[in-house]
Amino acid sequence: VKNDFVPVQMWVHKSMLVPQSDVPYISQWSATANLITSDCGETCCLMLAQANGKATDKTVDDCVRLLKNYDGWTTPGDLVALLGSLGLPARTTNVLAPMTICLIDYSKVRPELKQDQGFAGHHWVLAISVGDSVVYHDPDFWGDVTWKGANKSVSAIDFKSWCAGFYVCVA
Repeated sequence: VKNDFVPVQMWVHKSMLVPQSDVPYISQWSATANLITSDCGETCCLMLAQANGKATDKTVDDCVRLLKNYDGWTTPGDLVALLGSLGLPARTTNVLAPMTICLIDYSKVRPELKQDQGFAGHHWVLAISVGDSVVYHDPDFWGDVTWKGANKSVSAIDFKSWCAGFYVCVA
């Protein structure tokens, strides 16, 4: 109802503006991701499933339970199985394409592009669009800058140099 809304004018720093995306952003550090800390793969599966209208009632912890993975390390096969459990048939591929979950070497990511400066291992991210640049969701952001993990953009050359060669996409 129109009378329920009040106009507000305020200034917002440009760094807080995140481009809109049809792909929901979820942090692996959210309040619904408490079972394990290394659940970036499960988080990427949930983002991909929800972008396809599936698993809208699920949480990251639900995905950990579905996969029965309490050590946090996931393989491409694990992610294919999890996506299938969420109602989204998936497959592994060796091609970087839009809407692909990608395993990257986080030690190659420039410090200004990540929050977790201490982590230098492998990490799953969700590539949203691929062209001259790659737009991706990085689930490893938390706290009052969680939103900075959404819609990150780097050159395709840089992104491909981070990739470990393992990708999971919708079948």
